[in-house]
Amino acid sequence: MRPRRHTRAGAAAASLRASGRHAICYLSAGSWEDWRSDAGAFPDRVTGRPLSGWKGERWLDTRALKVLLPIMGTRMDVCKAKGFEAVDPDNVDRYENGTGFSLTKADSTAYLRALLSLAHQRGLSIPSDAERGQGRPAHRVQGTDQQGLCGPAGAPLDHPEESRPGRRHPRPVLTSTATRPRPSPPRAQHSGAL
Repeated sequence: MRPRRHTRAGAAAASLRASGRHAICYLSAGSWEDWRSDAGAFPDRVTGRPLSGWKGERWLDTRALKVLLPIMGTRMDVCKAKGFEAVDPDNVDRYENGTGFSLTKADSTAYLRALLSLAHQRGLSIPSDAERGQGRPAHRVQGTDQQGLCGPAGAPLDHPEESRPGRRHPRPVLTSTATRPRPSPPRAQHSGAL
């Protein structure tokens, strides 16, 4: 589950754990969002083009590890403190999306590996939903598959390939549901908390 409101996230995580479910904390690790409390921590040089369909959101230069990792580590600390067991870093595989930077698949994989290391240092895991489109190198650094759901009726995301790696490399498959999702652009995307 990815609670929309950061302030209610702890209660939602506790409720999920009490009912025998796992709580996954969403964070957009590949985009800057002007409404986040830490928006001022991102220097202009790491923010790129706007995300199509997402007002107030810009792509990040995910090669800027010295800038991004401390910010993402702080976000993960908040997730951990609120009782989440995993983090779901979104927008880390978007090197193909005209970000305003010359990002490559290798850059994306390196960033994802660094995020995984940050998560593991905090006792958190990262579902492999974050690796969609990355291929085998990123797949090997993950521990679970995640199938995201979005929309009021829990309509599946438009990513049929996301459950295929688990067939080649057996591991748990998690299903996550976003509560009160934002309006979707032409392709459904995740909505989130951090």
